[in-house]
Amino acid sequence: MCVRQTKPAASSGVLAQEGQALVEFAVGVPVLALALFALIEFGLMLNNQVAIVNASRDGARVAALLSGDPSQTADVDAAVDQAWQPTISCALTQGSPAVSFSTNSLGGTQVASWTIQVGCTYTPFTPLGTLLGLFSTSHGSSPCGGSGYTICATTTMRDPSCNRPSCAE
Repeated sequence: MCVRQTKPAASSGVLAQEGQALVEFAVGVPVLALALFALIEFGLMLNNQVAIVNASRDGARVAALLSGDPSQTADVDAAVDQAWQPTISCALTQGSPAVSFSTNSLGGTQVASWTIQVGCTYTPFTPLGTLLGLFSTSHGSSPCGGSGYTICATTTMRDPSCNRPSCAE
């Protein structure tokens, strides 16, 4: 007598379930990777934005408290450079920081306020930035100058030595 062995019916179902799990994994991993890269890129850009705002504030504070002379901007440049250092993948734009001032409204030469504009061109850190670059040929231009992904901040601070009504802007 010959005994025939047959495979249990459940074995074909196990193979189908393994294939289904593999397909779900293949579909899910790119979505999760995209979300992870988006979070990383957003976090880095936000960190750079905070650093640029602080650099602009520090530059305006130094200009208002120390300088008094519109031609002396070395201290402002040094303050901006020191505050800008924590940025990642961000290079200062050409002409940054831009230092400008306004004189009093009565035509005097005393500086009434200082305006400091700092900008940096952000280079994407993750593959997501490269992917976004494929869909757009131009990112436009920024008010801070430069092109691409530009982060900029402008701070205006009143000169504390200009406290008379004649110094009003």
